[in-house]
Amino acid sequence: MPSVVSLIVSMTDISMTDISMFNTPYMSADCVDEVLKKCENFADTLKLIVSDLKHQGNTQRSLPAFPRTELLEIMGKEKPQKTILTGEELHKYLQGKSTPVQLKKPAIPWPRDTDEKCTVEEIIPKLVENYELLNAKKAVLFGASLSYGRWLELLYNKLKHGKTDRRSISFKKLIKEKIGISDGYARQLRILAKRFKHFRGFYYLSISINEFWQRREEIQQMLEDPQLKQFWQ
Repeated sequence: MPSVVSLIVSMTDISMTDISMFNTPYMSADCVDEVLKKCENFADTLKLIVSDLKHQGNTQRSLPAFPRTELLEIMGKEKPQKTILTGEELHKYLQGKSTPVQLKKPAIPWPRDTDEKCTVEEIIPKLVENYELLNAKKAVLFGASLSYGRWLELLYNKLKHGKTDRRSISFKKLIKEKIGISDGYARQLRILAKRFKHFRGFYYLSISINEFWQRREEIQQMLEDPQLKQFWQ
């Protein structure tokens, strides 16, 4: 398999001007755009670390998460193997990706009742800080994605229903300018959070957002079984 360095070099062959050409059955153009941004961030940080080590002999920087599998898919080097699973099969598959609750906790806490009273101006800094956590190595559990989706939904509702001058500013424009997240990616996170936020078992899954997104309908059907639903709640 190619090294991280060779993957970064290969990124120079990917045109950023026609991102729609990279649509796949497993990843939307918005997700592709998000993956490439993460790759650019990784490459830029890696260059700074190398520079620090050359000139100072040490560095205080840390490498962000590198979306290796997703980048390989975009490059056409690797295709995700998605097998349709239903009911008990899917339940067992997800169990195999579960991390014991007592060992790890989601990196991003979900909004509390008191956070519902926060203003738009108070929510935005939390989203900026948590977006860094979402893209960091320590956000290894799917709970980070679900929690962040809940924060995005909170902001969306504040803008839509809140009595604020910010109603004249679109959600899409605000998150792009203040956070740097695309509307498509934010929509995915919000949809998943609305559907599955009450199922605490999903917060402790070691699974990518892309795979969970592709299996969301299968998971929804699995939860129609009362016993399986109770297990994941």
